[in-house]
Amino acid sequence: MILVVGSLLLNRTYRCERLPSECGCARAAVSTEVGGCGGAVALAAVKAGADAVLAAAVGDDVDARLLRSLVSESGLRTMLSVCPDAPTGSSATFADDSDRYYRAEAHAANALFEAGPDVARALEGADLLVVTCDANALAAERLMKLASSRGIGTVLFAPESANVAALKILVPLADLVVVSDAGFSEIVRSHNALGTGDFADEQLHALTDAKIGQLCRAALKGDIAIMMGARGVFVSQRDGSHKLVGADGRHIGGNARLTATEKFVGRLSAEIERGQGLVSAVRKALSESDPAR
Repeated sequence: MILVVGSLLLNRTYRCERLPSECGCARAAVSTEVGGCGGAVALAAVKAGADAVLAAAVGDDVDARLLRSLVSESGLRTMLSVCPDAPTGSSATFADDSDRYYRAEAHAANALFEAGPDVARALEGADLLVVTCDANALAAERLMKLASSRGIGTVLFAPESANVAALKILVPLADLVVVSDAGFSEIVRSHNALGTGDFADEQLHALTDAKIGQLCRAALKGDIAIMMGARGVFVSQRDGSHKLVGADGRHIGGNARLTATEKFVGRLSAEIERGQGLVSAVRKALSESDPAR
């Protein structure tokens, strides 16, 4: 079983032919779905055939009831703590026919998530703990330490909008960090790896694989998978080996299609839980990801 700890949001997607310009307006069709990094990753793991449980927090409101209904329909199991003093997290996504999009998120109740005794008990039956970096950092830290003490593998997903303070706390605790190119640059800067100082995001793509591997080993003890857009996913393992797994026409990372990154992480987690090696798991997850348009 995979225990996913992260944000759960009620997402409303407004689809239009073209995104409106600044201060503009566009006609749109509206849909409502499960959102948040935690929710999207857990759903993707379930669709990849894994048994996944999402631990998150919601408010005591209409949005929470709608979210519960959507989650139930999806087949995803959840452990939801209710925060009566905070609204359910929500997001609004504006997407065009090419899946270019803008998104605004209000994490609300997710910030108050606590890893209570029921979540700790659920961890006992897990084979893998997946934490998204938008989870409450203190609760995530507690669970990752508990998982490590029990010999349970830990995966940390740090999307492009990752909380820098959370990165510093959680990255050293993870067996595997899955991160965007921008997120990796932030890790490099925070560790001043190899004396890089103000390491710019665009510098990463100009480096050789060997140099990226050096940065990975200087900044992290565990394994890392860096989503590098159309180039693919760069994998560096704690034994010093590294490999760029080609994207084969797919775009995974900062400018990926809507939800493509979360889907990749969910599929990757499912493959790891099945016992696949990291490079093989990345290759399989990429092969099942949506192609770029």
